[in-house]
Amino acid sequence: MLVISTPAQGWLVEFLTGIEAGSLIACATKAIVIWFPARERATAIGVQQASLNLGGMSAAFLLPIIAVTQGWRASFTVLSGVAIVSSVLSLIFFKHPLTAKEDAQQKASKSTFKEVFTNRAIVLVAIGAMLFGIIEFCLIMNLVLFLHESILLSAVVASSYLAIVEGAGALGKPLFGVVSDRLFGENADLYWWLQEWLASLALYGQPSCCVKAQP
Repeated sequence: MLVISTPAQGWLVEFLTGIEAGSLIACATKAIVIWFPARERATAIGVQQASLNLGGMSAAFLLPIIAVTQGWRASFTVLSGVAIVSSVLSLIFFKHPLTAKEDAQQKASKSTFKEVFTNRAIVLVAIGAMLFGIIEFCLIMNLVLFLHESILLSAVVASSYLAIVEGAGALGKPLFGVVSDRLFGENADLYWWLQEWLASLALYGQPSCCVKAQP
């Protein structure tokens, strides 16, 4: 971001960053599948996903202050530094837990792309997760804009509300992971329905709240 001079260049960098972030989630999830038994994976994934919210919470608190006092390029410099440190730590501490024999057995049992993309259960879960992701990122992207432009809060104060939202996600994801592992076990269909119901209930009150707040 230090050499960005046009909006198009900024969009390109953000696009490439999004690709990298998506691959990071996929790699981290694969590591959890390798490291943890099936009865503990929901909890582990909940903790992994909570780290995203903790990062978002920290960024929402700190980056607006840095951007206001030092300029927006400085905030991106901080982000770049954190990403580099994280990459180095992952390289140092990531260890493959499987023996050579177990690794060979796992590779031999891998499903083909066709088997994955034609599996009805996988496709339905992927669609549901995509919809949940759209809801989450729409909230993240628009909350600060709404509070800043409609409620007329300062950018720093509006971002602090985003930090609160991210903090709630950091608590909720591990909690629901534990609930999935300890209470529902293999009853994934019931748990998935419960999540959809709670998300729908939470979203039901948002439009009326936002409409009332419009000037």
